[in-house]
Amino acid sequence: MKKLFFLIFFSGLFFWSNAQFRVAIRPQVGINVSSLKNISADNINNLIGFQFGADVQLGGRFYVQPGILYEFINNRAEPVGGGEEIEIKQNRLRIPVLVGFKILPDDADRWFNVRIFTGPNAAFVTSKPDGDENLEWVPDDWRSFVWGWNAGAGVDLAFIFLDLGYEFGLSEVIKDLDESPRNNLFYANAGVRIRF
Repeated sequence: MKKLFFLIFFSGLFFWSNAQFRVAIRPQVGINVSSLKNISADNINNLIGFQFGADVQLGGRFYVQPGILYEFINNRAEPVGGGEEIEIKQNRLRIPVLVGFKILPDDADRWFNVRIFTGPNAAFVTSKPDGDENLEWVPDDWRSFVWGWNAGAGVDLAFIFLDLGYEFGLSEVIKDLDESPRNNLFYANAGVRIRF
């Protein structure tokens, strides 16, 4: 994965050399819906969570976008064999490094644009779910670090923006389970663009 980060980084450097260079700092807040797959439960309900953070867009029509977001992720599980539903909550510090493309030329006076983006992220779990014997895991079973891959699109309107994205979980979130559980995440972020 380190090689992947370096590949994206150096691809971004190549794009910068072929486009007008701009910098935009983007503080943002948003909501997420976690899709926890392959865990020992009859039913997993995907609940709404939220996140906040910031990123930096570097480049022109092609750009690189490193960022940092703090996420609150929520699910609810129905144990195998029945019983009371169990809350599955975790907090993560997610660090994406994305590359993107603006559909329209990136003119200095342009007030509207549409973007597409993709790239990996590293996520550090700062708060793990409580354990439950009906789900066959305890907090120590949850991994403290996971990888993901993002894809999405965004709209810029004057100094505000809206991004819609999906993170595909690349790492198992619980260790040593036969099901190989992974966490996918739909997210929507809105914020302001401070351009230089």
